[in-house]
Amino acid sequence: MKNRSIPTWTPPLLPLAASIVFAIVLVVGTANFRHTAARIGDDAELLEQAFDLCECAAGLMGACAVASIMFIARRLKRRLEQVAEENRQIRQMEKFRRDFVSDVTHEIRTPLTGIMGAVEMLRDHADDLSAKERADLMDVIGTQSRRLNRLALDILSLSRIESRKDSGKLDFAPGDLAIVMENVHAAFLPSAKLKNIDLRLVRNDNTVLSCDIALIEQAVANLVENALRYSNSKSIEMSLSSMPSKALIAVTDHGVGIPPEHRKRIFERFYQVDRSRAKGGTGLGLAIVKHIADLHNGEAAIADTPGGGATFTLTLPSDVNERP
Repeated sequence: MKNRSIPTWTPPLLPLAASIVFAIVLVVGTANFRHTAARIGDDAELLEQAFDLCECAAGLMGACAVASIMFIARRLKRRLEQVAEENRQIRQMEKFRRDFVSDVTHEIRTPLTGIMGAVEMLRDHADDLSAKERADLMDVIGTQSRRLNRLALDILSLSRIESRKDSGKLDFAPGDLAIVMENVHAAFLPSAKLKNIDLRLVRNDNTVLSCDIALIEQAVANLVENALRYSNSKSIEMSLSSMPSKALIAVTDHGVGIPPEHRKRIFERFYQVDRSRAKGGTGLGLAIVKHIADLHNGEAAIADTPGGGATFTLTLPSDVNERP
């Protein structure tokens, strides 16, 4: 059997009802006493004093009733404001989901078009194509299929993070961020060497925070991959700094940097700087970083690197369970 909670307006309603009943009883009683006093001559003065006391009590009860009404009115006003805010958030979420579906549809269309075009060429003109042309078409199919797969994985990851944030069920546990930095550095070191990029872990403080360690590793990996893919930098530094009230993860490159007009939107989903589209990005990597930071009550940011380039930072508070 389900427990039914008492509405918030019930407590002030009870004294209001009691006040009204007592006020009615006292007023009626006072009228009866006055009627009796009119027929009694000896104790008329004493009864008159009793009547005055009854009238004072009735006035006090009436004041309580007025105060209760005002209290209920304020409660109702606050509740109406809460409902209005909830409706605004619902409308905002519905708009977000509509835009998200529209963006996903647009982004999926590009790789699908490439795959379908290559398949049609192979199907309809196989005999007219040279071996190199067939190989090129197969490369297109492979490249666009991998892009489509990565896009699907990124969308799924972003959706899971948002659902977890909406549910409020964080279930964090103590995690060693230094191990995260070592894992990400080891994972990307081979690909960095293939691109002749010097990927270094320049600082790695011992830092244990309450967090989702897998998501933090995903965020750091996205930052490093973003720098390797787009920065055109010959060196990239990773660092983890432990501070009294927070931990700061930074990925610094010395490449082309991010133009000022793109920085405000760089963490938006599907937002891509023009130079990144040719390199197969999904436009969700930095958006995922931002959502992971928000989930941990942290912050994702970008700043200029002295001498050129960009520094992406992920700031995590010491106790992420203390949400505002």
